[in-house]
Amino acid sequence: MSVYWTSGRVAVLLQCCPMNHYTRMKMALLVTISLATFLSAALAVPWTPGPGAGAFQSMDPSAFGMNADDLKAAADESADAALYRYCTVIVKNGYIVHEQYHHNNSETLYESDSMGKTATAAAIGVAVYQGLIDLDKPIIEYNLSSDMANWSATGVDYFKVVTTRHILSQASGYGRVAPGSFFTYDSDNYIQYLSYVLQAVTGELPAVWATRELAAPLGIPNLYTFDELDGQISAGGGQMYTCQDAARVGAFITSLGLTVDENGNPKRLVGEDYMKMMFQPSYPQNNAAYGFLTWLNTDVEEIYPGVHCCAPRWGHDGYLCTKENGTGHCASCCAPRDANNQPAPVTKETAFCNTSSTTLNEANADVVVHPGQPRDEWMLRVGSAYIGKKMIGDNMPGTIDAPSDMGIAMGWAARYIIAVPSENLTIISIGTSEGWATDCWGGYDDAYTLALVWNTLAKAVRPSKPPTKPSPKPVTLPVVRDLRKPKEVEQPPPGEEFVGSCSCTCSPGEGFGKCFNVPSSKAPKDMSAEKGCYTIPGFETDKDSFYHKNADYCGMTGFPKQCNYPADKDVDLCTLPPSKYEKFNCSTVRKCAPVAGNSALATVGCSCFTTNFDRCIWSNSTCDYSPYFPPGRSARSLGANFGKHRKINKKPINSL
Repeated sequence: MSVYWTSGRVAVLLQCCPMNHYTRMKMALLVTISLATFLSAALAVPWTPGPGAGAFQSMDPSAFGMNADDLKAAADESADAALYRYCTVIVKNGYIVHEQYHHNNSETLYESDSMGKTATAAAIGVAVYQGLIDLDKPIIEYNLSSDMANWSATGVDYFKVVTTRHILSQASGYGRVAPGSFFTYDSDNYIQYLSYVLQAVTGELPAVWATRELAAPLGIPNLYTFDELDGQISAGGGQMYTCQDAARVGAFITSLGLTVDENGNPKRLVGEDYMKMMFQPSYPQNNAAYGFLTWLNTDVEEIYPGVHCCAPRWGHDGYLCTKENGTGHCASCCAPRDANNQPAPVTKETAFCNTSSTTLNEANADVVVHPGQPRDEWMLRVGSAYIGKKMIGDNMPGTIDAPSDMGIAMGWAARYIIAVPSENLTIISIGTSEGWATDCWGGYDDAYTLALVWNTLAKAVRPSKPPTKPSPKPVTLPVVRDLRKPKEVEQPPPGEEFVGSCSCTCSPGEGFGKCFNVPSSKAPKDMSAEKGCYTIPGFETDKDSFYHKNADYCGMTGFPKQCNYPADKDVDLCTLPPSKYEKFNCSTVRKCAPVAGNSALATVGCSCFTTNFDRCIWSNSTCDYSPYFPPGRSARSLGANFGKHRKINKKPINSL
């Protein structure tokens, strides 16, 4: 009865005083977090902020009213629907209650891509908590130079006014518009100023400082070891994580800046106020679904009616201009599926566009943005980024409602840390997936893949029974080996020496791959960086050349695609547009079927691979150990490695 009574008091509290939607959302976040903590104590439910620098502890899920069999079944369905998932890790109240490796194992390292941005925000939070950074102070006042990015692309010097808050909120303006006026998503030069700010205020190399003050206390002391930016951290992410590493960051975010010290006592690294700001939009008039380098599942219509921005849905390759003369507002728009199961042409009649969003509004129509501009240079994805109400399950009837205080650290190819502070719940789901929704066919749609993950797991991760009393004792898990460290040194063939190496990136467009030492008998004719590897005898023509081993070393890419059930039950939807995926070979490994019992989320699973590496760069040096490009003497996967293209094998696969 106390639960219902307390919930009723929360409702009264939120209704007692006049407040706008934004204030109501902030109050609700505060109350739900406090309520969750109070209920855990009142019901004697085990709680810890996380493992700190020590080993994770697991807890029987019955301690939280969950069922172990239900969790496994849900994780299996998640891996099947959101193809490919490498791991599913569920943390409740700081304890691991489910850890499953659908492919690879607990020691496998994955490039985080933009999932690592949220840890950058946490590092800034540490500095704020220590009184080193004022979020609203122009960063020029930290004696930083503007030379590392173009802050005056339109002739106005915006560097004088940009603040740390602007950059954390992806509202830097890219030197084209006033900071704070638009949502300008960035992973490169502008966000990197967060690392420069850290160096300015600490007087240390950011990688050294962030390791001591954040990564090491969280048990990830080598998180920034291979950023290789002369002591800077890669603020845009890309660090290598195991699934447990991601769970450590997730538990820290979920507990709003708390970890434990060497004695197991709670220790605060980041102020609670700052952590709450990570879960709130600083500029809701631009994007009501983005906090501090963290995507949000907020109700955008309540927070800022009419904005409907922004979902992580990157849209179709074509551009649609809303100005007939080709200037002003251009957007990357979603195209629907056509009669041939290919993306329809992008036109004003067929494109799924939100042309009214204030992300690039009519008040700034004098900003000239031409069609064909590089898509990573400027956030023009307004059309495809449209949100009706919430990011998860938007426009999908029957979706299980996801909490409004959910924050998501999100990396390319559907790598997720999902944090729900009000439920003390963290979900890790890492894989390689490019989701396609029916109304965004051929466009990369992380919002759709995220909806698949949430809908398959939601019922199992939310208590269905009273917690077991007395609570089971926690079990200390083995410490995961740190494979960021060098292994044995490769030796050349008898009578030869290595003359250099090729570092080859995985397809499609990944930032990791394999490094191959090249013996003297295979010396290239041209030893320039760009051409060297391609002039190795037989490099492109010999079928046994390592150039053609992308599938062996890099694994598959999954394409979960929304389908119409039962009409598409026997329809082949796994043929990709040749203009974009000309090197891919695909097959259907899951026929169109409902997900979590919901036909609106019916999905077909396409397993795709390409034989060739994306790109190979020559070096006159041999392979230096790096988790991004480990020596490739044997087929050890960074992904779901099946050697040849064949039916899914869910047994663990040895990795690095």
